[in-house]
Amino acid sequence: MYNRTRDVVIAEDAKHARGLKDRMVGLLGSEEWSDSDGLVLDPCSSVHMFGMQYAIDVLFTGRDGRVLRAVCSLGPWRMSPVVWGARLAIELPLGRVASTGTCVGDEVMLEPLENE
Repeated sequence: MYNRTRDVVIAEDAKHARGLKDRMVGLLGSEEWSDSDGLVLDPCSSVHMFGMQYAIDVLFTGRDGRVLRAVCSLGPWRMSPVVWGARLAIELPLGRVASTGTCVGDEVMLEPLENE
């Protein structure tokens, strides 16, 4: 996954969750992950952290790949806001949004995704 606007890789090892079950389970039961991991929820306009043990960052993008909202440090047992117009939620390791400089309006490209 790549931030075209800032010319930086966001996640090298991103998985794509398209089915209802995969989107609902998301990262539940997973351990903390490396800086290169990510999970793309498609479609998704809000995420929950119920049952999670660690915080994450989340990017919400529209159909055109533009970041509509960046949520940093979404902690366990919390919910993100609903992001109207979002097509994808991209879950990332804590601090990844800041370390890549990703901001609202940036263009994110989802290439290549591991399990497509």
